[in-house]
Amino acid sequence: MATYVITIGGSTKVFQSESLSISATANGVDTLSGEVYSANASYRPALDDEIIVTEDAVRIFGGTITGVTEVGFGGVGLTAIVNRISASDFNGIALRRYVNETLAAGTLKSMLTTLVANYLTSYGVTLHASQANGATLAAATFEYRRVDEVLNDLAAATGWVWEIDYSKVLRMKAPGADAAPFDCIENDGNAIGDIEIE
Repeated sequence: MATYVITIGGSTKVFQSESLSISATANGVDTLSGEVYSANASYRPALDDEIIVTEDAVRIFGGTITGVTEVGFGGVGLTAIVNRISASDFNGIALRRYVNETLAAGTLKSMLTTLVANYLTSYGVTLHASQANGATLAAATFEYRRVDEVLNDLAAATGWVWEIDYSKVLRMKAPGADAAPFDCIENDGNAIGDIEIE
């Protein structure tokens, strides 16, 4: 049986049974939802707290809290509370900054290096050590465009996908370069209930 550890703001927390849900999206923001119980109503997570989820010491989610709803435990007015948490992964950092400059002609890697240095380092984002050079691109001017929009433009120009992973590392790679994190096999414990594909 896998061992899961959840930290919020650096402190270990326990989610209510079967309340944890993670949804993954290519070239977009992964989301997490779940419920944290507080017996004496003393714990309330804050917006923008970092949340990390590991499975057998491997990160399966890393991001920040975007919403918290507090409700009474069991839906009644007892002392205990449940915090319903929504979070977005570190790809959400790309929605916080705007690019206003011309990226010099060069490789995809050189453009990513500029984006990280000028717009993402302040959030702790680094460029993947093994980032491939990729295609050579013409200079591109961006006037107050969000970082995710710039990355989407680079993705459209190269056919590659981008990701700021659960450890705040940016990388662009060819589709299919990575294997899926797990196979969907009946009764393997990776999914409870039906699996939806959109």
